[in-house]
Amino acid sequence: MGQNDTPPGNAAAATRTGARPGPAVREFLARGHGLHIGGAWVAPRDGTPLQAQDPATGEVLATVPGAGRADVDATVRAARQAFESGPWPGMAPSDRSQVLWRLADLLEAHGQVLTELEVLNTGMPLNGGGALAVPGAARMLRYYAGWPSK
Repeated sequence: MGQNDTPPGNAAAATRTGARPGPAVREFLARGHGLHIGGAWVAPRDGTPLQAQDPATGEVLATVPGAGRADVDATVRAARQAFESGPWPGMAPSDRSQVLWRLADLLEAHGQVLTELEVLNTGMPLNGGGALAVPGAARMLRYYAGWPSK
């Protein structure tokens, strides 16, 4: 097993054995993060930063923005606006299906990184649910992609 390989087991095993997340995960954890509100990445208005920790070691994986009241209010307003007047309500059923199918494709394309991040963040066993979470989510999206036209 190479230095960047994730061993079977969970994040705790990966940390205890000295295995490191892959380069894409390390790059993601190292960069700055914002809040995604109204289709754009924005700095938090009044939230306190949060530390995402490896549950096995307590090691800080990343510092992420916390959303305060103003951020939550802005998010709810943006979601309401998107629901009422965004592209989704007027979108043809076949176009909605394509959006869901594309999301499933993106989950699969980035599945390794998403799986590593979730294993590190939650301590989820890789050989149990961790390796199945992303493919299961992609299958679920494809299932629901068939429903808009029904």
